[in-house]
This record gives sequence, C-alpha cells and structure tokens, in this order.
Amino acid sequence: MVIVEVVLETYDAVDFTAWPIAEPSRDRLLSLSGQMSPAEVGTAMAVIFSYNGIPVTHAADLTEAHLEQHLAEAECLIAPGGLRFHDTTTDVSVSPGCCFGLENWRDW
Repeated sequence: MVIVEVVLETYDAVDFTAWPIAEPSRDRLLSLSGQMSPAEVGTAMAVIFSYNGIPVTHAADLTEAHLEQHLAEAECLIAPGGLRFHDTTTDVSVSPGCCFGLENWRDW
C-alpha cells in the first residue's frame, strides 16, 4: 500500500524558544495530521511563523486572539515541505525536494 503524507520541513524551528516544540526527526520532516501532539503543533506553528517572518510572541504572552491577528495580517502564508510517498510493501519512501513547497501542491 502507498501512503501519502503532507510533511513540513522543520529546519526553521531550530533554536526556536518562544513556545514548546517537538524534537526534530532525523529527516527534519514533520507529518501533519489530526493526531499531532501539542509539541508537534508548536513545531508546525514555529515553522510557519519563522518561514513567513511573522513576529513571535513568547507563549506566556500569546493569546488566541494575538495568534489569530498575526496569522490574519500575513498576506500569503507558505510553508516548506510537500508530499511524502511511502510504499509499505517495499518500505521505500520518496520525500519532497527543495523549491516546491506545500503552496504548490495542486500543481503536482
């Protein structure tokens, strides 16, 4: 069976300290799903904020309204990553390459 996952590159979360984030995986790809831990959601948000140059507020000062305001003010959010294909029969994975982020997934 072939599994297709949306993944986010987590390089932009390195040394991020504004709120808790997950330890990076070996391949620096984070699979996005409804089963992510709070720390993984924190990592995804850290990447989105860092990659898009959105001002970061430390978790102690961050409210839901503040977060929504920052995201709403962003003109176009993009994220590094793409689709990862994994064949469970052969245990072979194909990860996204550079220069083709999640914002282009419909072009694939």
